[in-house]
Amino acid sequence: MRKKEVVNEIVNFCFEFGIFKSPFRIKQIKNNIEKQLDDVVFIENLINTIFVKAKERKILRTKRAMNLLIELEKIRISLEDKGSYK
Repeated sequence: MRKKEVVNEIVNFCFEFGIFKSPFRIKQIKNNIEKQLDDVVFIENLINTIFVKAKERKILRTKRAMNLLIELEKIRISLEDKGSYK
């Protein structure tokens, strides 16, 4: 997935599962997430948050959550190996 697609999927997941509450500042939220995708600690925290929420709510669409987690793990590995993600 491209970076913008990952950001959109993260935001959609977070609104759908109650991590974010107010949809009024979606553009600002997307910009903040995109800026933070270069931070390994942010990615690891996001992976943990999504994993916990998915497990907590027993998501019926586990493939969606799994694909998002896989993409985030790819970003994390890329950051650790190369130092950047695009």
